[in-house]
Amino acid sequence: MKRWLACLLLAAPSVVTPALAQTAPVVMILPVYQKPGDKCYDPNLPQKPKVLADRLARAEAAIKDYVALAATGAELSTAFAEKKKGLLLVDGHQQPVPSFRDPWAAHIARVERIGFIVTNLSNYHYEAAWRAVAADGSTLGYYDVDFQWAAKGRGSMTVLRLVSPTAPPPKVLRHCKISGDIENPGLRY
Repeated sequence: MKRWLACLLLAAPSVVTPALAQTAPVVMILPVYQKPGDKCYDPNLPQKPKVLADRLARAEAAIKDYVALAATGAELSTAFAEKKKGLLLVDGHQQPVPSFRDPWAAHIARVERIGFIVTNLSNYHYEAAWRAVAADGSTLGYYDVDFQWAAKGRGSMTVLRLVSPTAPPPKVLRHCKISGDIENPGLRY
């Protein structure tokens, strides 16, 4: 959680120049990171229906855009919030985003949402999971995605996890900062 702290800086006499003397003292605004409060770990923390609806719509639009892009075999960095910092995992193993090719996208008939949450930490971070379904109704695999809010009605992916169809479907649990931190205090920081 980012808070802002106003700092009043007084220049030491040895570094005061005539120009600085006219502007000192200087006020600077600096970010200060704090641990989340107890309410962040409350599994019953009320959430605003309007925010939930908006973030769900953004997640749905983003996954449809991703599947359409991946089906073409195109480079996938543009699907992530920060092109060079997106994290892509296949069954827990990190993959290089620029060279990765989605094994299911070209065969997907539809995606079915199996979970969605907005984090307790911020209305700007949310997670959703989908089952990728083939035309014959079989499960190709699962997408589990962390998003951050973005302009233009879309969520921006920060983490994309592909889970094999033989693995259990991903569980999308309400959390503060990381999945499971409400149920397991050892994950809190």
